[in-house]
Amino acid sequence: MTPGELIATSLASIDLAFEMKINAHGHAFAAFNAIAEHGETFPMTMIAQGPWLKLTAFRILPGPVGDNQLRMFAELALGWGFGRVYFDDRNNSFEAAIGLDAGDGPPRRDALRAAVGHLAASAVRLRAFGQPTFAAPPDATTMAQVRTILAALGISVDGADVVGWGVRERTGAEYAIEVEVRDGALIVRGLRDRPLVVDRAALDAIQRLNRQLAAGTVQLAHHRGELFYELHVPLAWFPLTATSLRRYLDEARMAMFVVDEAFP
Repeated sequence: MTPGELIATSLASIDLAFEMKINAHGHAFAAFNAIAEHGETFPMTMIAQGPWLKLTAFRILPGPVGDNQLRMFAELALGWGFGRVYFDDRNNSFEAAIGLDAGDGPPRRDALRAAVGHLAASAVRLRAFGQPTFAAPPDATTMAQVRTILAALGISVDGADVVGWGVRERTGAEYAIEVEVRDGALIVRGLRDRPLVVDRAALDAIQRLNRQLAAGTVQLAHHRGELFYELHVPLAWFPLTATSLRRYLDEARMAMFVVDEAFP
């Protein structure tokens, strides 16, 4: 299945009217409108990026944007987890995005429908300077099962509610990976112990990082002044296997590589 076929099959499964297009890089994407609960309409796109389907909502709030706005939206993003918000200077507006795992084929219909609805509702909340919240559907996956799968991947870890380990890349980059199951979602984090000077250049770089990501979000822990990556996967929609867990760990690793390049 080509990326374009994956996108078209996914959106057709939830009866959305969409138009397939080709972007400046020659990649297929779908453009469509999503209507939030109270009638607000947001233009959205879906594009295949690696093993992910990336949903983006546009024109949430227009620019120009100041440092205080960027910091405020960074605070709002901290509690969201499932999605991310960033300012795109190319479009002069805030955008929000969600990544859905498509590594094993098109996501389930209920996952797609819920994700589009959630992104539209989140755009409404962000437009009113409110914090989006996401509640994953109930799932029975336990951390004991996660540790078993990690062991099958050659990663032996201790811990009950949260497990973690250190990573050192050939480039010299060092960071930690954490994994936990909470409220029906698998959460994978990339953490680095390196305080950041949070000036306008840093804030702008964080916006660009979040724009480029396929899934998850790069966030700023303001009380520590450190960057971290976080990926939330609703397990009822995407049952955990060794293959999918490896995919999520790889996504965190790639994100931390990009973070390290942007903030050496």
